[in-house]
Parts: sequence; C-alpha cells; structure tokens
Amino acid sequence: MNQIFRSAGVIVLGVGAFAWMSMQSEKNFDRTVEHYNLNPAQIEFTRSCMNSLRAHSKEFKGGAKSHTGCGCVASKLATQNTSGTSVDYQTMALAFGSVVKFSEGDDNQSVDALGLMQELTTTHGLSYGETMTVITELGTATDVCKSARLP
Repeated sequence: MNQIFRSAGVIVLGVGAFAWMSMQSEKNFDRTVEHYNLNPAQIEFTRSCMNSLRAHSKEFKGGAKSHTGCGCVASKLATQNTSGTSVDYQTMALAFGSVVKFSEGDDNQSVDALGLMQELTTTHGLSYGETMTVITELGTATDVCKSARLP
C-alpha cells in the first residue's frame, strides 16, 4: 500500500512539474506577442516556427529562446518588407520549416541546399524566384533575431 502512495506521489509531482513548465512557456510566449506587437498571422508564424525548431531539435545560433527568436523573425519579416504587399506568413512558415529541416549537417555548418530548393519548389510549389526571395528574407530576419532577448 505504501508503494502505491509513493508511485502516485511521483506521478502527481511529474504532472505538476509539466503543468508549471507549460504555464511558464505560455507566459513567455504571451510576453513575446506583447513585446513584438504581433498580429494573428504573425502569431501563427511564431507558433509554426517554434514547432519546426522543436521537431528538428534545432535552436537559434545566437542563443535566442524559440519563442523570442520566432516572434522577432515574424516582426522583422514585416518591417523589412519593402515590396508594398503584405507578408505571406503561411508561405514563410512552410519555408522556415524546410530551412530548419535542411540546415546544418553533422558538421554544424553545411546546408543541404539542393534538398531545400527541391522541397520548396516541388513540395511547396514555389517558383525559383519565390524560393530565393523567401530564403533571403528568412535568412536576413533570422540573422537579426538569432540572439533576441525580451527586456
């Protein structure tokens, strides 16, 4: 009987720790949304960006936390956009997921550029020009945001 109570206690502690971490993560996400004044499309991009990083066990090279770095990228995509059209955050989210997937091999430096180009053009249906534009815009924003921190 004593063993059952100990096991139950460990489970309760584990669930409690997970719930606390989830609350902290959501609080940090909310702070990011507020800090960067993100609109709904940017919020969706930020969540997708975070999921891509998590799915491929990647992080920002400069040490930015995923919520902060991704929120910063969403914000920078809008501010660096000089085309006069609104940013297609859905396409940017798909492209970011592909960039994360094909970035950094075992040597921590290489990129499977051919695989990236093929996925963006064949799987996601972007033209070569669109692919180059998306990669450039994401690269510029990511470079600025790789070490982003919340105040």
